[in-house]
Amino acid sequence: MYKEFGCCDYEKDQQLMAKYYQIMDNFDYYGYANCAGFVLELICQECSPYAAHLFDAEDPHTPVRTIPGLCPDYCSQYWKKCRDTIPLLSDHPHIAKVKEDQTNLCWYLELGDMDYCYPHLLSKQKLTQNLGRVQSDSDGCLQLCLEEVANGLRNPLAMVHANDGTHRFFVAEQVGLVWTYLPDRSKMEKPFLNITKAVLTSSWEGDERGFLGLTFHPQYKYNRKLYVYYSVEVGSDERIRISEFLVSSNDMNVVDHTSERRWWNFTDDVLPIYVYPHKMGKSVTGGYVYRGCEYPNLNGMYIFGDFMSGRLMSLQEDTNTGQWKYNEICMGMGMTCTFPGLINNYHQYIISFAEDEAGELYFMSTGVPSATSPSGVVYKVVDPSRRAPPRQCHYDPLPVRVKSNLIKFVPQETLISIEPPRKNEDVPQPTVSTDWLRELIDSLDEVGPGPTTPLPTTTTPRTPRHSRRKGRRRKGKPRVQGAPELQNGAVRLVGDEQGRSDHGRVEIYIDGEWGTVCDDLWTIKNAAVVCQQLGFRYALKAAKNSEFGEGKDLQILLDDVQCDGTESSLLNCKHSGVGSHNCVHYEDAGVICGNSNYVVEV
Repeated sequence: MYKEFGCCDYEKDQQLMAKYYQIMDNFDYYGYANCAGFVLELICQECSPYAAHLFDAEDPHTPVRTIPGLCPDYCSQYWKKCRDTIPLLSDHPHIAKVKEDQTNLCWYLELGDMDYCYPHLLSKQKLTQNLGRVQSDSDGCLQLCLEEVANGLRNPLAMVHANDGTHRFFVAEQVGLVWTYLPDRSKMEKPFLNITKAVLTSSWEGDERGFLGLTFHPQYKYNRKLYVYYSVEVGSDERIRISEFLVSSNDMNVVDHTSERRWWNFTDDVLPIYVYPHKMGKSVTGGYVYRGCEYPNLNGMYIFGDFMSGRLMSLQEDTNTGQWKYNEICMGMGMTCTFPGLINNYHQYIISFAEDEAGELYFMSTGVPSATSPSGVVYKVVDPSRRAPPRQCHYDPLPVRVKSNLIKFVPQETLISIEPPRKNEDVPQPTVSTDWLRELIDSLDEVGPGPTTPLPTTTTPRTPRHSRRKGRRRKGKPRVQGAPELQNGAVRLVGDEQGRSDHGRVEIYIDGEWGTVCDDLWTIKNAAVVCQQLGFRYALKAAKNSEFGEGKDLQILLDDVQCDGTESSLLNCKHSGVGSHNCVHYEDAGVICGNSNYVVEV
């Protein structure tokens, strides 16, 4: 009944089908006629788009239900006709205790939020109107998620498949190594190709020389040919080499390095279908039109990125007008990506995009753009709003003869700011202190004249640990009674038209002056540092393009900020140096913070 949403994969669908027949084998024709429909509906709720609500699975601190939350009238009908199926559906001791008492059983199976009880939730338009569509925020930014596929790579710049039915994928590093991965994401210990001695590259950040491309011959399955593209040094000249190799006849996971045939360079120009200004990015990383099976809503969408700004973007052609519609892609906020194996962040420098043998979409990025830094990760693009029907995308890879040791894949990336507040737990509110604002104004007067920017009209929250610093001061400066001294790295949010203290342009205090932060490389991890510094639990958005106005009267103090999300200040993050930037104020960065991790309207 939920095949259009694809919330369950093929294996789960098979498990539920087996469970259904196992239960129904206990009944005669009369029992089958009366109860088959009830049993089918109840076990299939595990694949409902609302399964997290129906089984109380949103909160990790509460036990998951064994029977979904039922509406009272439906529960009453089920009990009267089919209560003998209850012990076959659930082994919960309390359900076993009350199963003969209709009132107590149905009361126990009720949900706290009756809007989500089955089956009435299916008819609530408010809940179903956007079901199965790619979600977007108020700015039209598409909310997608990621799945980590490989890590520890040195500038991974290509991922390809051989189209031979094995569903292996091959990832190339800039230093000249290519690695083989199996469908379960384990990696061959022995490289597929190693031409590190021939490849010209360096450890300098941003050096684009090196191994640059890899593709398999369309008839690879029959001729074992592949082609590589890399930088070489010939005498005092630097050149591009394109070579043909053959895969070993003795090992399908290793190239025969003696088989190389060489050609030299030849980059035809093609007119672009879309251009964007430097305020959005400075280096296009070309992508693919999604033609995969698992995420139907992405079909026909061209997904690409920008190496410098870290933006993920999409274009989709209007077949009637021939025009391309642009949407930025954001990582899912709130509960969007709270599914096993999904994450909502990625390393900033987007190097390349890829397709696997099934047509699913991937991209590679790194935290340090150096050919020798093992910070590269391969990510799979995931649309959590809708998956293809079970069975439709199932495939059985051909067997691979493995002669090398295998290295098991261990994910390293984590979901950011997703833990929901516990039920009945009081959510801490931002600190409100009129005295503190007065003290801050006094301390600004103490610093002396400089560029003036009005403080926000509402109070700014702060982290409780700041109170321990109250009264600390520099030597020789007169002390303002009770005033906290501003420390390098202090931040404030300004510019929100509605005066909200959790929205605003980020301004940072460094060496006696306030300034702005450029949005190059600005991510949710950077925003998390700011929000936590101000006393909020979550960063809900990393705002770009001077969303909260331009701080024209201030200097731009930080650019190319890259945080892990755990630092105590933006100054502790990697950045280009205080006052060193190549930005203008229409690139001023901002944040939206909160103590609840649900999406907020801007």
